[in-house]
Amino acid sequence: MKTRRSNWQGFLLSAVLLLTTNGGLQAATINVPGGGDIQAAIDSAAPGDTILVAPGIFTVAMSLNINKANLIVQSTGGAGVTRIELNDATMPVVKITAPGCTLNG
Repeated sequence: MKTRRSNWQGFLLSAVLLLTTNGGLQAATINVPGGGDIQAAIDSAAPGDTILVAPGIFTVAMSLNINKANLIVQSTGGAGVTRIELNDATMPVVKITAPGCTLNG
């Protein structure tokens, strides 16, 4: 009986350590293909995820809203081959409304 209790306690301790050292979750990478929906990728992302945007021209109807902490939105080909366009010149193309976010290339 004592061995069973020790095994159970060891399992619980291992689970607690795993959850506290890893946060319980690992950041995901979401790929947006050419012609894909960048805002949909942002909406489906969790804080800390990385969104990789393929080269191309992405026309959006509204400002992209990067609204999750520590989100990374990055072009896979760089700024020279990836462009986000908004038809309304009175609005920003991208709004970053959460802390720790990165927008690259």
